[in-house]
Amino acid sequence: LVELVPESRELGLEDLRRRVSFDFECGAVVCFEGIVRQTEEGRPLKALAYEHHPDMAERELGRVLRDALERFAIRRIACRHVVGVVPVGEASVAVAVGAGHRAA
Repeated sequence: LVELVPESRELGLEDLRRRVSFDFECGAVVCFEGIVRQTEEGRPLKALAYEHHPDMAERELGRVLRDALERFAIRRIACRHVVGVVPVGEASVAVAVGAGHRAA
Protein backbone atom coordinates (compact mmCIF):
# COMPACT_ATOMS: atom_id res chain seq x y z
CA LEU A 1 0.00 0.00 0.00
CA VAL A 2 1.27 3.45 -0.95
CA GLU A 3 -0.87 6.50 -0.24
CA LEU A 4 -0.24 10.21 -0.47
CA VAL A 5 -2.52 12.07 1.92
CA PRO A 6 -3.43 15.76 2.24
CA GLU A 7 -1.93 17.74 5.12
CA SER A 8 -5.28 17.87 6.94
CA ARG A 9 -5.55 14.07 7.23
CA GLU A 10 -4.03 11.83 9.91
CA LEU A 11 -1.50 9.27 8.70
CA GLY A 12 -3.23 6.48 10.61
CA LEU A 13 -0.25 4.46 11.83
CA GLU A 14 -2.56 2.01 13.62
CA ASP A 15 -4.43 1.38 10.35
CA LEU A 16 -1.12 0.73 8.57
CA ARG A 17 -0.15 -1.71 11.33
CA ARG A 18 -3.41 -3.61 10.83
CA ARG A 19 -2.81 -3.73 7.07
CA VAL A 20 0.43 -5.66 7.55
CA SER A 21 -0.38 -7.70 10.67
CA PHE A 22 -3.46 -9.46 9.23
CA ASP A 23 -0.97 -11.90 7.69
CA PHE A 24 -0.58 -14.36 10.58
CA GLU A 25 2.81 -15.41 9.20
CA CYS A 26 4.10 -12.00 10.31
CA GLY A 27 5.59 -12.61 13.73
CA ALA A 28 7.21 -9.17 13.77
CA VAL A 29 5.58 -5.85 12.91
CA VAL A 30 7.53 -2.60 13.04
CA CYS A 31 5.95 0.84 12.70
CA PHE A 32 7.80 4.07 11.95
CA GLU A 33 6.79 7.73 11.84
CA GLY A 34 9.03 10.42 10.41
CA ILE A 35 8.54 13.59 12.45
CA VAL A 36 9.39 17.12 11.28
CA ARG A 37 12.30 18.40 13.38
CA GLN A 38 12.64 21.99 14.58
CA THR A 39 15.98 22.48 12.83
CA GLU A 40 17.55 21.44 9.53
CA GLU A 41 21.32 21.86 9.16
CA GLY A 42 21.28 24.30 12.08
CA ARG A 43 18.47 26.46 10.66
CA PRO A 44 15.19 26.77 12.57
CA LEU A 45 12.05 25.39 10.94
CA LYS A 46 8.36 26.03 11.52
CA ALA A 47 7.16 23.44 9.03
CA LEU A 48 8.08 21.49 5.91
CA ALA A 49 6.12 21.83 2.68
CA TYR A 50 5.93 18.68 0.54
CA GLU A 51 5.06 19.18 -3.12
CA HIS A 52 4.64 16.36 -5.60
CA HIS A 53 3.65 15.20 -9.03
CA PRO A 54 0.93 12.67 -8.12
CA ASP A 55 1.73 9.90 -10.61
CA MET A 56 5.48 10.14 -10.20
CA ALA A 57 5.40 10.33 -6.39
CA GLU A 58 3.20 7.26 -6.01
CA ARG A 59 5.23 5.36 -8.61
CA GLU A 60 8.53 6.15 -6.87
CA LEU A 61 7.24 5.32 -3.39
CA GLY A 62 5.89 2.08 -4.81
CA ARG A 63 9.28 1.31 -6.32
CA VAL A 64 10.99 1.86 -2.95
CA LEU A 65 8.52 -0.49 -1.23
CA ARG A 66 8.89 -3.18 -3.92
CA ASP A 67 12.68 -2.94 -3.63
CA ALA A 68 12.42 -3.42 0.15
CA LEU A 69 10.19 -6.48 -0.32
CA GLU A 70 12.73 -8.00 -2.71
CA ARG A 71 15.82 -7.04 -0.74
CA PHE A 72 14.78 -7.91 2.81
CA ALA A 73 12.97 -10.86 4.38
CA ILE A 74 9.73 -8.95 4.87
CA ARG A 75 6.24 -10.08 3.90
CA ARG A 76 4.16 -6.89 3.95
CA ILE A 77 4.76 -3.15 3.86
CA ALA A 78 2.45 -0.12 3.90
CA CYS A 79 3.31 3.58 3.67
CA ARG A 80 1.55 6.95 3.79
CA HIS A 81 3.22 10.29 3.10
CA VAL A 82 1.74 13.73 3.65
CA VAL A 83 1.48 16.17 0.76
CA GLY A 84 1.36 19.82 1.80
CA VAL A 85 2.56 21.67 4.88
CA VAL A 86 3.56 19.67 7.97
CA PRO A 87 4.41 21.66 11.13
CA VAL A 88 7.30 20.87 13.46
CA GLY A 89 6.50 17.95 15.73
CA GLU A 90 3.98 16.38 13.33
CA ALA A 91 4.49 13.20 11.28
CA SER A 92 5.12 13.55 7.55
CA VAL A 93 5.47 9.83 6.79
CA ALA A 94 4.29 6.58 8.38
CA VAL A 95 5.46 3.09 7.47
CA ALA A 96 4.49 -0.34 8.79
CA VAL A 97 6.47 -3.47 7.93
CA GLY A 98 5.59 -7.09 8.67
CA ALA A 99 8.12 -9.95 8.66
CA GLY A 100 8.14 -13.57 9.69
CA HIS A 101 10.69 -12.93 12.43
CA ARG A 102 12.28 -9.91 14.09
CA ALA A 103 15.67 -10.82 12.60
CA ALA A 104 14.39 -9.87 9.14
